Amino acid sequence: MWRKKFASYRHDILPDIQRAFELSGSVYYIDEDSRTNLKIDENLAKNLKEIEEILSKTKTSYELFFETVGKLVSRKDEPKNIVKDIFIAFENYLKEKTSKSNFGESISYLEKQGIMNKIQKGLLDKVYAYRSDAFAVTHAGASKKPDEIDGLWFLESVVVQLKFIDRKLKQHHVS
Repeated sequence: MWRKKFASYRHDILPDIQRAFELSGSVYYIDEDSRTNLKIDENLAKNLKEIEEILSKTKTSYELFFETVGKLVSRKDEPKNIVKDIFIAFENYLKEKTSKSNFGESISYLEKQGIMNKIQKGLLDKVYAYRSDAFAVTHAGASKKPDEIDGLWFLESVVVQLKFIDRKLKQHHVS
């Protein structure tokens, strides 16, 4: 009996709760099943479509990256794991494109080949450093444990780098 009442009550108030989230500028929204999800803006959604094409030739990276994005949006995993897995997908992509054994060797190779300059390589070093320094991502780092907004920032940061590297590889006729 109480379940039927609750279902009716939930149906009646759900639109009000959804509107409150929207009006508050929350980074979350409540879907029709009353689940709280991370909101993805239009630009990121458009960029993720581009990343689908970029990663489509690297099956392992593609699968891990988009599975992780799904977990971030649906809040099905901890942000520390989201950051770790986004990085792993990114590293796998770089290793496959450069035929190198790790992230550092891959970006050094890209710099030596003139595909990126030392400042751009330095930025990628910082992406790696964040992943390593964020508390509980790979080990006890100096920074606080990432939250959903940190995970979203990391995703957006990696998306921009993937687009950049893809464009540079194409410019240098590297497939």
